[in-house]
Parts: sequence; C-alpha cells; structure tokens
Amino acid sequence: MANSVAGTSQSHLTQYIPPKGMYEEFEDEALYLEKVKEWGLSTKKEFWYKDRYQHCFVTIKGYEIFGETAEFNTLVIEFPDGNLTCIHPAYLKEMQSSSFGKEIIPQASGDESTAAEVKKEKPKATAPAATEAKAEKPAKKEKVKRKKHQS
Repeated sequence: MANSVAGTSQSHLTQYIPPKGMYEEFEDEALYLEKVKEWGLSTKKEFWYKDRYQHCFVTIKGYEIFGETAEFNTLVIEFPDGNLTCIHPAYLKEMQSSSFGKEIIPQASGDESTAAEVKKEKPKATAPAATEAKAEKPAKKEKVKRKKHQS
C-alpha cells in the first residue's frame, strides 16, 4: 500500500509540531489498545494524516499528558520520513473520514481549474443577498439625508 496519495513532493511544506521534551510511549500492546479506544480511534496501527500538502499514513508513537489533573492527551505521531508531530486525538479521528479534506484535494493536486470552479460557485450563492443588502442601505441613507436637509 502506498504511503502517500497526493502531494508527495510537497510534504516538506507540512508544519510539524514536535513533542516538548519527553513523551509517554506505549509499554505494551494492551496499553496501546486501551488508549486508542479511549481516544475514539480504531485499533489499527496506521492512520491517515491529511493536510493540503500530503495525504499519508502515520503511526502513533506515544502521547503527551497535560492539564492540571493530567487528564488531557496530545498524540505524538510519526510520518514515513521519520518526522514527529503532535496532534489532538479528535483531529486525527476526523482525518480518518473519507470526506475530510475533500475541499483541499484540488489545490494539493494542482488542478487549478477545479479549484477555480469551486471558488466561482461560492460568490454566486452569496451575491444576491449581498446585492439586496447594498440596495437597501443607500435607500436608508438617502432618507436620513433628506430629513437633515429639510430641517
């Protein structure tokens, strides 16, 4: 199975947030399974990481603990090139969805025509409301100005 499906040549543009010092590593398989279930992730070993520059498989290397009562975790994941970064468990879980990142795929693949079509559709949907709002505002201002001129 391929490690990356889009943006391999742009993986150097991904911003990494390395762990702050030491992080908790999994002592054994049982702890790994317990923690991934706690975070709402599946028990598989590789997870999709998707951003505008790359879509690749990553592995969970460990986690950081934070909060006053140490109840919060940030995952430490490893990319195929060996880079480590921190990510919130819920965000990694969102990335597993097939619809995650659909709006950024055309930009990552370099298909500017598709990206341009998406951009053109958005203004069309909002343009009538904006035009109506602009038409109403000058009318109100004119009424206010007429009142001021009459007194």
